[in-house]
Amino acid sequence: MLSRKMDRKVQGLGATPVDPCELALQVPTLYDYLGQTAWPDGTVRQTSSLLLFQQDGMFKGMLKDTECGLCLWIAGKSLTGLLASLEAALNDPNAEWRVDRQVTGQVARRVKK
Repeated sequence: MLSRKMDRKVQGLGATPVDPCELALQVPTLYDYLGQTAWPDGTVRQTSSLLLFQQDGMFKGMLKDTECGLCLWIAGKSLTGLLASLEAALNDPNAEWRVDRQVTGQVARRVKK
């Protein structure tokens, strides 16, 4: 599922790889999205990030594929369910990825009420 977008180039040496754990065995595609620091040809890959939160009795998550400028939103009734749903969506070619509205270098703004 991981594919390299050819028009983006990442500068620098890349991040230090993380150690696999038991959770990585249960969600290997998610682990690769978050932890893969280089493409098969050895070029640097910008790692993805995962935001998790609880709202309205559901766990919600947003996987941000920084390399491609896309976001994948998932919800589940439990944290385990959320991670399983996220893993399934990552392996589904019809999963609904959204364009990340935040421009590179832009700082998110918080509206004070």
